[in-house]
Amino acid sequence: MNETVDHDRGDDGAAEYLAPTRAARSQVVVTSQSEDVPDADHGHVRRIDLAPVTELGVESGWCHRVSRFHSTGRSWTAAQPDRTEDHSQLKEEYTMTAAVATEAPVRSAPAGDPALIGVPTFIVGATALGLVLTGYVPAGAVGASIAIILPATGLGQLVAAVWAAALGQNAVAAVFGVFTGFWFSYAALVLGLIHGWFGISGDAAVATQGLFLIAWLVTIGLLTLATLRLPAAFTLLFALIDIALALVLYGTVSASTAATSAGGYVVFAFTAVGVYLFAGAMFAATGGRPLPLGRPVLN
Repeated sequence: MNETVDHDRGDDGAAEYLAPTRAARSQVVVTSQSEDVPDADHGHVRRIDLAPVTELGVESGWCHRVSRFHSTGRSWTAAQPDRTEDHSQLKEEYTMTAAVATEAPVRSAPAGDPALIGVPTFIVGATALGLVLTGYVPAGAVGASIAIILPATGLGQLVAAVWAAALGQNAVAAVFGVFTGFWFSYAALVLGLIHGWFGISGDAAVATQGLFLIAWLVTIGLLTLATLRLPAAFTLLFALIDIALALVLYGTVSASTAATSAGGYVVFAFTAVGVYLFAGAMFAATGGRPLPLGRPVLN
């Protein structure tokens, strides 16, 4: 900034700075210019600095730098702005403070918990599957659980997945979406083998079931790895599902009824974990304290 020198100024002179004639509410940079104005009353030449205000994004104004002189005990202002200024805006700095930006109101995310539909429909389907695997129904009645799995569990998982996606809960939507595929494909496998929809012979039925179980064991195994950053209860749930699939796979390809039954009991075990998760979600939804879910395996 160019400094102004006044030859008639006393030792006790001072400088004042008026606010811009056009209010600036952003950071400004001032470059000085000056001009001499004769003072007929006191014989002084008064120098007025006219500082153009360069702003970012704000219309420029003029900042008047006024020299104050002291002579024979009297003091007067060398110049006044062209129009009345609000002297409460007098500044001693060259830089204006930035005004606080007005923030737009934050839109709250829609409330909802897709687990309140997804988990109980998962529980009812898993319970039916566990009863079939443990021999509650005759071996030839493998389709007994389809009346629950197809319209209740599969549809419930689909609704929960769509709901979670609408809320932007991507991980939850992925979990329910994967299990939507599992339950619908299980129903399609059982019904297709019973009615011969896919042209699969009786000799290839065991290999077809093995193919189904291997594919889903790989997929849910990957999902289990993804849950390592979630609370431990979710990791336990998916780990038990992996164990159940592995046991049923072994029992199917080796014709081991014991392994298949063991897989059914593991199904009951992860169903119990699902009951715990559902209870915690319901407690939270009704104003209570949610149940502890454990620390994540990976932080």
